[in-house]
Amino acid sequence: MVNFDVEDDVRQWIYENNPVLPRLYTSWESLAYFCLPIAEMDYFDLTPTPPLFKHFDLMTGEVSNGFVGERFKNK
Repeated sequence: MVNFDVEDDVRQWIYENNPVLPRLYTSWESLAYFCLPIAEMDYFDLTPTPPLFKHFDLMTGEVSNGFVGERFKNK
């Protein structure tokens, strides 16, 4: 569920710390801001071979590890 109730100081910080927004909008007040809670997140590190994969369940605090690609699936 999205929450559009974002504090003014947070809205100003987002605007001032994003180099793109001032180029597109004249002030922080002309934007619509929202918060989107994240319950789960996937992280991929493609640098090593095999590439690494982590799944974070932010509600339970659990982290699962794995590899990316069919050649490296856990059996």
